[in-house]
Amino acid sequence: MPKLNKILAVLVLFAAGIWVLTGNFSSVGSEIGHSKASDVAEPAADGASESAEAAPTEGAEAEDSAPLIRKVRVAEITLAPYQRMIRISGNTVANKRVVLAARSSGMVLSVDADAGELVTEGAILLRQDVEGRDLALTSAEQQLVQRQADAEAYKKLLATGDMPELQVNAALTALRAAESQVEMARIELDRTNVTAPFSGILDSVDAEVGTWLAQGTPVATLLQLDPLVAAVQVNENTLGSIRVGDKASVLLATGEVVEGTIRFVSRDAAPQTRTYKVEVEIANADNRIPSGMSAEIQMSAVGELAATLPRSVVLLDDEGVLGVRTVGPDNKVEFHEVTILDDTPQGLVLRGVPDGARIIVLGQNFVQDGDVVEAAVVEIADAAGDAQ
Repeated sequence: MPKLNKILAVLVLFAAGIWVLTGNFSSVGSEIGHSKASDVAEPAADGASESAEAAPTEGAEAEDSAPLIRKVRVAEITLAPYQRMIRISGNTVANKRVVLAARSSGMVLSVDADAGELVTEGAILLRQDVEGRDLALTSAEQQLVQRQADAEAYKKLLATGDMPELQVNAALTALRAAESQVEMARIELDRTNVTAPFSGILDSVDAEVGTWLAQGTPVATLLQLDPLVAAVQVNENTLGSIRVGDKASVLLATGEVVEGTIRFVSRDAAPQTRTYKVEVEIANADNRIPSGMSAEIQMSAVGELAATLPRSVVLLDDEGVLGVRTVGPDNKVEFHEVTILDDTPQGLVLRGVPDGARIIVLGQNFVQDGDVVEAAVVEIADAAGDAQ
């Protein structure tokens, strides 16, 4: 019996191999169905059926070749005057600042002003030993008196004809030399005093009584704090928006806000930073605001027409240029380069947007320049809400 089973298994395996090699895997039922379908299709294969089959194919190709018109939302823009606020950090500086130095050599006899004291123009701040300069002045003055008397006497003799004109001219020359000697002696004596070149406050006094000073030795620092100056550095993009004479507010480090006027705008950039110096003049009658205090300058730029748009409408083109996309009268997409003037809670303030343009506020990232679109007009507020 086991031997019979083995023979049957071999026969079944052999039959299965032959069937696989024939490649005929269809069942009897499927063959019948295929035969009937062929029989039905043959009568229908006439000219009418061919036309019916051709028509849907041509319609599908027409639909595929038609351009895709995208729908976008636009907002109609009207430009409005905008005057942005410029805020730049800087610091206060004295209107004038000089380091006073000894004008001659000598010992300090007296210091007539203290650090922190207010002084007036021409006030003597320090005196040095004259070392005989006063005697030199007295001698020069006496010689001048003698030369004046000689000149007068020679003039009288010349009038009577008793004195040659040549000797009179020599007497007048000697008189002029004596006058010069007196002036030089006075200047030399005046050099022993250090005086204030302008009214201001002494920030420091660096000399003591009894100290011997060489000519040129620093002895005091004088500041003029009224008016006070707030100085800042602005970049080249901001420079064109600032004018001399415009008003400005200065926020001091103490929190106090003082008003001032722009008095100077540099036209030569600093080599290291490529920025331009701007000075704002501030009244400081009581000298209460010191030099060197941190300050923020707030000034209004020159007004210009601009558009305030949601941040989402601004994009970069393929070359990295910042701009917005608009829809023209022919419903074609256009790109316009813009400049950001300010960033406000209401949106970006942009220069370069055409007046009356239809700005694409939704769908601008899915269209290209020259595309024909279907535009639906919305309000700017609605556009901002959709972008969020």
